[in-house]
Amino acid sequence: MASRTPEASSHPHCVSNLDAAKYAAVHDFPGGASALAALVGLAPSTLCNKVNPSVDTHHLSLSEAVKIQAITQDGRILEAEAAALGYVAIRLPRAGAGSDVELLNAYAKWTRDIGETAEAIQTALEGEIDEASLAAIHRGNARGLCTRAGAVRAPWHPAAASRATPTPE
Repeated sequence: MASRTPEASSHPHCVSNLDAAKYAAVHDFPGGASALAALVGLAPSTLCNKVNPSVDTHHLSLSEAVKIQAITQDGRILEAEAAALGYVAIRLPRAGAGSDVELLNAYAKWTRDIGETAEAIQTALEGEIDEASLAAIHRGNARGLCTRAGAVRAPWHPAAASRATPTPE
């Protein structure tokens, strides 16, 4: 397949991940591309062509990609775009979601996961890589860690401002 963008030649793996993310977000939707197309306002064949990497005549616009992700609640397109540019996308929880105990529990789980991932990487670097170690590393990849990290938000973060601020005692 011919390269459609300059980025494809310098980052072919990331661009193919972006193509795969667009395709999966559309086709994994309950009811498939036809059901999603109706919600997005496109003909099913047009939507399928826009997410088919071998079709050079149709392209998913940024606003269409955002609309698809908002409807499907599937962030793979955003995550693939971020990865292609060297970033990580982190989904933030709703402001005010959960109590202080739930927040502390999420933080504890997140730090535990970081430790488990670090241990798996250390084991792999010591030459003891096996399928279980590789799976452990993949479970703790940037998406998983950062998704869990999104549950831990500093109180000064703008989205946390709507939470009630405790009064000093």
